Amino acid sequence: MGSAVARKLDSLRSKGAMKNIEVANLLGTRPETVSRWNQGKAYPHPSTEKTLLELEYIVDQLSELYEPDEARHWIFSPQKLLNGGAPAADRTGDDSRTRSCRSAERVAR
Repeated sequence: MGSAVARKLDSLRSKGAMKNIEVANLLGTRPETVSRWNQGKAYPHPSTEKTLLELEYIVDQLSELYEPDEARHWIFSPQKLLNGGAPAADRTGDDSRTRSCRSAERVAR
């Protein structure tokens, strides 16, 4: 696991108890694709990589407040400051995913 992307995925697993399928769903890709990134056999598209970095940043911030399972629950649970929406709500399009990550970051502070 030598690539920077693989290290980010490892951080999501260790600090946020996130599974490849959850990361894939959040990034709008397939679990097999995330697995290839993890193995260094492929790399994410730049816009997907940007969202991955934002997600890793949010999980890193949450890790200062919560244990990994609690951070994962926070990401997937409805939040009052998001009008009952979950930070990881299923949205389509790169802009929506980026907005979701930014909203989650705002709530995590």
